[in-house]
Amino acid sequence: MNKRSNEILNEKMSKLLIKFSIPAIMGMMAIGLYQFVDAIFVGKWINLYALGAISIVMPITLINSSSALLVGIG
Repeated sequence: MNKRSNEILNEKMSKLLIKFSIPAIMGMMAIGLYQFVDAIFVGKWINLYALGAISIVMPITLINSSSALLVGIG
């Protein structure tokens, strides 16, 4: 067996959960920060309708991103 398989079989579940969830958490934080900054720029320089559109699409984007992270990492 290789090192990764041995680690998964013998480590505590709580330690593995934290170790493998950190990339997903960092990815979701990066996506959230990007959308936050995007909303600031759109609200400041375009108009309120564009900001409303971003606010409507944000949950859909988060669901899409979290599903991709679930499949890619999990």
